[in-house]
Amino acid sequence: GDVSLFSFNATKLVMAGQGGALCTDDPELYERARSLSHHGINQAATGRYYWSTELGYNYDWTNLQAALGLAQLRRIDDLIAYKVWLFREYEAGLGGVEGIRLNDSGPGVVPTYWITAAILDEGLGWSKEDLCLRFADYGIDMRPLFYPLSSMPTFAATVEGRSMVEANPVAYELSSRGICLPNGNNLDADDVAYVIEAFLTILKG
Repeated sequence: GDVSLFSFNATKLVMAGQGGALCTDDPELYERARSLSHHGINQAATGRYYWSTELGYNYDWTNLQAALGLAQLRRIDDLIAYKVWLFREYEAGLGGVEGIRLNDSGPGVVPTYWITAAILDEGLGWSKEDLCLRFADYGIDMRPLFYPLSSMPTFAATVEGRSMVEANPVAYELSSRGICLPNGNNLDADDVAYVIEAFLTILKG
């Protein structure tokens, strides 16, 4: 592709509080993104300071954020190894449970397991929202799997948004029955075992 995008939100593998990065080898795309990220100012093109030629944004990163991001990037192998370990712990406890499918990868794929998701069979009778509420009884902050962007009111009311349900059946199907298992970098084996035990208890009713 022409562009790669990375998020440095606090929930991501490389964390810097907020912000992200755009990578490209296309000089024209780079200059366009750089201009938009700095109030539409392109001094190299105009030869003028503080001169905005288009509506832009303030996406400049602080030096502190950049330092945090660089420090995280230097230990990316350890961060990925932890996420893989976490997935394998969940897989060992939930992988054989009827009605639950985890987001394992296919052949030839090396996943980072940024998130461990559990997809519930429809026959279990749980909505993802109700299931997340039940985990709260155990002091567990469980989150629903992300909703398709086109399902949100801003987009769903448009012609394009209404067509997305049929155009993207997999996204809508997985989203309707998926939850994101806790996967913060502070979880240990006992924490994961507690989540698994709570999950199994809830499913037993």
